[in-house]
Amino acid sequence: RVVSLPPPDLERIVQANVPLLLLDTCSVLDVVRDPSRDTSLPHDALASMALLSAVESGTRLVAVLADQVKAELANHLPAVTAEARRGLQKLRAHVERVDGLVSAFASATSTDLSAWDQHVTAAQGAVQRWIASSTVARQSASVPGRAFLRAMHARPPARKGKDSLQDCVVLETYLETVGELRSRGLTAEVVFLSSNTSDYSESPTRRELLHPGLVPEFAALNVQYATGHGMAKALLRL
Repeated sequence: RVVSLPPPDLERIVQANVPLLLLDTCSVLDVVRDPSRDTSLPHDALASMALLSAVESGTRLVAVLADQVKAELANHLPAVTAEARRGLQKLRAHVERVDGLVSAFASATSTDLSAWDQHVTAAQGAVQRWIASSTVARQSASVPGRAFLRAMHARPPARKGKDSLQDCVVLETYLETVGELRSRGLTAEVVFLSSNTSDYSESPTRRELLHPGLVPEFAALNVQYATGHGMAKALLRL
């Protein structure tokens, strides 16, 4: 039987029995997104680096990356990185303009923003570390069929009027992976991390709640849902 993780990885994870973090594309891209956005929060960035350190330790946390996610990261990372650079440049220009206005009525001032210079490069490096330290879950032969049925019937994360097949492939890969790990004896916490609240949450006003259509599937495998890195860190008890 072919499953998403090869037997050596399955055995390693079960024997370690440490918490498991399942990453979707947007949650990894969040690490490098434009820091000037209102939704980019320091506590999530700190939590992301703490989680990454736990994964890289090799003994405290296992991160799993669906191969579909890995492919999407390769496609989208350059654009998201470029957007982050543009956002910081726009904010830098804004600060310089305010400095000029303040200087017109008081002594000349120039805010030191040199600490921003390497931010995007550092964040991009953190994304590459996430990719390198994660265990890749392959798309098994049975995943596409289940993903297609999920999308066809608009079962979350799919919804009518949206091409959600790739999201369904990611979720089906993770459900299969966790199912196999649980059947082999994994009892540790498992958290699925996605900031894609429009597809995974119940409603825009109650973002902490998993969509009702996913609750039984997640509960059957004892998987919890986190909308951000800070929430994931808390649920993983790290």
